[in-house]
Parts: sequence; C-alpha cells; structure tokens
Amino acid sequence: MTVMPRQKAPVLDLPLAGGGRFDLATHRAEKFTLLMFYRGIFCQRCRGNLRELDEKIDRLSALGTSVVAVSMDDAAKAEQTRKDWELHHVRVAYGMSIETARDWDLFLSTGIRSDEAPLFSEPACFLIRADGTVQFAVINSMQRMRPYPEDIIDTIARMVETGEPGRGEV
Repeated sequence: MTVMPRQKAPVLDLPLAGGGRFDLATHRAEKFTLLMFYRGIFCQRCRGNLRELDEKIDRLSALGTSVVAVSMDDAAKAEQTRKDWELHHVRVAYGMSIETARDWDLFLSTGIRSDEAPLFSEPACFLIRADGTVQFAVINSMQRMRPYPEDIIDTIARMVETGEPGRGEV
C-alpha cells in the first residue's frame, strides 16, 4: 500500500499510554489529526519535537487539530515517555507492529547504538482530515530533517484559511 494524499488513510488502532485506545477510523477530529510517528523513548530529537508540539497544543487545537504520537515502543516505555518527556496534551499510542509501519510506508531501522531499540520506525508526520483522508505526509528515513512544530502549525493554518486540498495525489 502507498499512502497518498486525498486517499483514505491506512488503519491505525493502538493502545494509549494512560489507558484507552486510539482508533483513527472512529476518532472524531474537528478538522485534522496530526500523527507524529517517532522512533522511541531513546530518541532525544523526537523528545524535543514532541515536547514542542505539546507546548503549542493550544494553537493546534484552535486550528481544529488533535495530536497523537505513535511508536513501536511497549506500554512501559510509552508510559515512561509520557512522564519523562512531560507530554501533558499529546496522546501517546504504542505497540505499532511492523505490518502497520509498512502500511504507513514508514522506514524501519535496526538499532546501531546500545541505547537504541533493536527495531523501530523512523519519524514521519501525517495530517489526516476529519473524513479520514490524507492531507499531507512527510516520511523520514532517519532522525534528522523532519518538519518542526512551527512549520506544521503554519502549514495547517494556511490550509484552514484557504481550504487547500492535499497535494501529490497523482
């Protein structure tokens, strides 16, 4: 499967740190759901990225956007991530399978340092419209060169203002 703008997003149904589940198919966002796939608790660049989003949640909420962070980490690591990274607003979904990562076209890596997980997905950012279709996707093959929160917020604000459809659908 290839994730394409203006097409239905793949299935994403995972448990949440703190309890409950996130099911993209039944989730009701006002306008958008921002899915931030992160490498895992070991990734300090992911930590900074998600903390900054958490701090800007009011601006995202004002744009009708909810935020969910997603990883292959287990429940204990997801809970520790939420606590140690001080994520008070961004929901943390965990336990993503290899198959789900592949459905979302994520790059997978094996750990090369002792502090890395043995297998993890590289970062990606997807904006999903309230109707369940993909608005945009940014998929990374390594931890660097990801979209930063200010750029994401500016992009969403412009899309809300103009009604611009997803691009790259051809």
